[in-house]
Amino acid sequence: MDLRLPVEIIISIPHFIDGDFKTLAAVALVNRSLCEESRKLLYRTVGWMQDTDPETFPWANPRILSINPALAKYVRTYTVQHFETEEADAILAPLCPGPILDAMVKLEHLDLDIFLNLPPTFLQNCPFQLDSLRWMDTLPFGAGSILYRFLESQTQLRKLEVETLDINSFVKHHPLPQTACPNLQYLKSSYSVIRAILPCRKVSTLVWSSITGSYSPVNESGHLDREFSHLKAFTYLQWYFNVPSISSMARYLANSLQYLKIFYDEDFVLTLPQFTSLMGLIFARQLNGRMLEWPSPLNTGRLFAQCPTLQFIDVQLGTTWSEKFYQRWIPDIDRQVGLREAGQLLCLDIEDHKRPVRALNLA
Repeated sequence: MDLRLPVEIIISIPHFIDGDFKTLAAVALVNRSLCEESRKLLYRTVGWMQDTDPETFPWANPRILSINPALAKYVRTYTVQHFETEEADAILAPLCPGPILDAMVKLEHLDLDIFLNLPPTFLQNCPFQLDSLRWMDTLPFGAGSILYRFLESQTQLRKLEVETLDINSFVKHHPLPQTACPNLQYLKSSYSVIRAILPCRKVSTLVWSSITGSYSPVNESGHLDREFSHLKAFTYLQWYFNVPSISSMARYLANSLQYLKIFYDEDFVLTLPQFTSLMGLIFARQLNGRMLEWPSPLNTGRLFAQCPTLQFIDVQLGTTWSEKFYQRWIPDIDRQVGLREAGQLLCLDIEDHKRPVRALNLA
């Protein structure tokens, strides 16, 4: 009698212990089938976060790729956050030309916080096409050019978040060629980067950040008007005086926009009837704590009455704009009064407001 288990059952075993690195590593030593499946889970995410105990953090260390470059074929997510000088070579090496990068053909998500000068060959001749890229740097020169060159090679990128001090690279190269990132749907960045990347793309979600380089004269944003008319979700948290107001953009956003996150603005309220597709309105708390007493049944009801398509209003709680909990208001049957839902919503991004979010009862 053959008592051997079918291969289909054997290879399913590692998935029941996904996240338990020590046990997965032990299972990988049993036989060839278990080794392959265990490695897919062990090296699915490779990364480094400074001041984190590697024994408890659920990422494979980048140094292991230097020992065995063939393991790079399993990597789907590569994350680097906050590293010091002595760690730079080991952490950046896998993303420079060589056997590790050559084997990293399945990488889909890249998340980088960069505090050091990058090698000129960083991300050069990459064999992968990313689905998402988060790029944060504090380098005044060079990093922007490397990023720009990399984006030119990407055709499958769907989500892009960029915060860079090297704004001049994007101004110099404006705009990004139309063949680059043709499938981009989500873009989060400052004005100069948005200006270089947004035109001629399918971006439906735009997060306009108020970071260095995000403020620009009002008359410089005019060439983006047509791009705004394609947006479905828009975050616009601006506290500079020389940027376009959301009211001035209303005529370009009004027909297609479904979700809008802004600071509360009475001028915007006057334009609310123009928004014929708006489903969700999110108010972030301003730096001075304004809006603390604003949400009420009558005040929210006034907005519901002005916009027949509006389904909810989420108001940020807490005393600072960086807190992520929101209170949701929905209209009553006559759309004259707002009804406050029980619990609080945890939303890290405008995308979280778009889909049903489970209320957290934190009282």
